[in-house]
Amino acid sequence: MKMLPALLLSLTITLILAGCDQSNRSSERKTDLIDFAVEAASNQTIPEDFSFSIVWGVADDCSYDSRTGKLIKDHYATRPEDYVTEYQLTDTERALIYERVKALNLDSLRECYEPEGSKSKPAETIALTARWNGREKTIKLVDTWSLSSEKNPDVEKILPVCNEIITFLAETDVWKALPEFETLYQ
Repeated sequence: MKMLPALLLSLTITLILAGCDQSNRSSERKTDLIDFAVEAASNQTIPEDFSFSIVWGVADDCSYDSRTGKLIKDHYATRPEDYVTEYQLTDTERALIYERVKALNLDSLRECYEPEGSKSKPAETIALTARWNGREKTIKLVDTWSLSSEKNPDVEKILPVCNEIITFLAETDVWKALPEFETLYQ
């Protein structure tokens, strides 16, 4: 019975972070899902100091830090200052992401996951750092393309959460307002 609320919350978060407002009707449905997710998340105590940062890309080009709100689309652009903006999470977004990160049970995970055998070139890396209750934990996925083809239960759990967060950030208006990438691999 305890699994049902967690399953519903997970489904709700996935739908919200993926974006599902193609029409007025789906916008109303999205609002209902957000209300449900907020109510479910409010049953959990979110640590006041909860924040996260995520770095991703072929050369760790992109990053976001919820503590500062700094969102960077391309660290290595000719004019990197043109690729920096700010995005502050709403309380709802923060609660939803907290629930997804908390569900990973970070203490049970290794700090770094790398593929066995050959690696993709260029290799995309994702590093997710969570900070809560005075603690900090970073999980790094090296060469996500190769890792996604391996049958590692930890990676199968971590990668979708990271991708949901990245997709959510890439769908914000402030991200879309930044210039296009200068490099081919993104």
